[in-house]
Amino acid sequence: MLKRIMSVVLCLLMLALPACAEDVNTSSIAAIMARQVSGNSTLRVQLTAELSEQPASFADESQWKTLASALPGLSLEGAYVFSRSGETLGNSQLSLYLKREKETLSTMHMNGRGEQWQVWGDALDDTILTAPRDTEMLLREKYLTLPSWAGVLLRDAGLIGSLLGDRTWPDPLRGALEGASDTEWQERLTAMLRPHETALSAWLQAHTTLKLVRGADGSMETVAETNASLSECAQEAAAMLRSIYADGELLDLLRERLTEEEALYLEPGMIRLFEPVLLGISGEEKLTVMRRYGTDGELRAMELSLPLADGRVLKASQVQGKLELSYGKEEPELYLTAEGDAGSGWQGEFLFKSGEKTQQGTYQLFASLEPQTMDRSGETPVRRQNGTFTLLIEPAEGQTFTAQSLTLTLTARAGEGTTQPARWYLDAAWQEKGGAYVRASLKLRTDAPVAQTEAQGTPVSLAELSREARDELMQRVLAHVAGLTMPRAED
Repeated sequence: MLKRIMSVVLCLLMLALPACAEDVNTSSIAAIMARQVSGNSTLRVQLTAELSEQPASFADESQWKTLASALPGLSLEGAYVFSRSGETLGNSQLSLYLKREKETLSTMHMNGRGEQWQVWGDALDDTILTAPRDTEMLLREKYLTLPSWAGVLLRDAGLIGSLLGDRTWPDPLRGALEGASDTEWQERLTAMLRPHETALSAWLQAHTTLKLVRGADGSMETVAETNASLSECAQEAAAMLRSIYADGELLDLLRERLTEEEALYLEPGMIRLFEPVLLGISGEEKLTVMRRYGTDGELRAMELSLPLADGRVLKASQVQGKLELSYGKEEPELYLTAEGDAGSGWQGEFLFKSGEKTQQGTYQLFASLEPQTMDRSGETPVRRQNGTFTLLIEPAEGQTFTAQSLTLTLTARAGEGTTQPARWYLDAAWQEKGGAYVRASLKLRTDAPVAQTEAQGTPVSLAELSREARDELMQRVLAHVAGLTMPRAED
């Protein structure tokens, strides 16, 4: 549950990533909020939702109506604070409150204390769940930028999620996304990967032919065509993997962004697991990449066909601004087209096939994030920023799903400096043609620092619990929350 909550908050914050510099005159409002939370300010969050009385076409009518009747007046509120001062330096606390109007129904806290997380609240009775914690990124800089906070949340969500999950191989994507938030680390990685990229480029050149052809408009075009069989690609991938595992400096750099479990992927002995799989891939199906350039060097068209080991083929093409993607065997299981631009929006067709069920239709996508403005009409200057995102979906003839729309509206405001409270609101509305809808509102604001509370109860390590014990614990928490929020049947 905590992993999902943190992931949702993270994804919503990431919407404002294009402007995250530390210059207080040009920073986005979300970046100002990140700066304030880095310096003891409290981040407050409120999430509310509303469902229509009419159930959605795909939903169970009874479950929909039960949920719809439970949501009015219900809200999930949160407060996060990170200490930058005195003996509590590095301590943090995320407190979640489930409320009905002004009444608090349930409370859960997630305390960061030294190298340990502590999760506790009324749903856990007197149990304090503990998990390892890494404060290196939190304490490295005085102020964390928005991408840095994203990295912190990814690390924490990934760690706790792996402890709550199956405890199988960790997902390497978490470390990769965290590294993407550190510009200096990315520059070092780029430099260390250059020799490996050079070797790959040499291999590609050996499989590439160039020729001059006359285009449809009569002008000359340069065509670069790359061809390699599936088995040749697998052998090159194995060679590149051996090269990377032999590069000690590169592995050390990658370890900087991985947890102890994730770093197992980098142990030299792991190549004995990966290499046989790659070398066992056979087949003469061809990887082909065709690129057509005009006399001015501009890319006019691109086509790619990538055969996969399971017999499926990934194809992509871009001609005159239209992108086309397909994935599948004899018939596409996934198909998507896109054309347009930011000014007029994007549109295209889609198809998704799962088993015997196929969903297809057309879509239109409009997105706009207005430049940040400074409103000086009142006594106090105010920064303002607005944005909208709209997705319209129309089913193809004969489809069973209905037309629907999704709209996201962003409004944000803050003071002229970085010490005044900042607010960032997101309203989401999904609606089916015919009336069924879901509306949600997320409100974030910064506030004065608050005192952190200490955990009460008996510590229990998440890592030492069995899968069955963790599942039982999660069911107990969900049943506790459902019992507080779901309407009771009348006597």
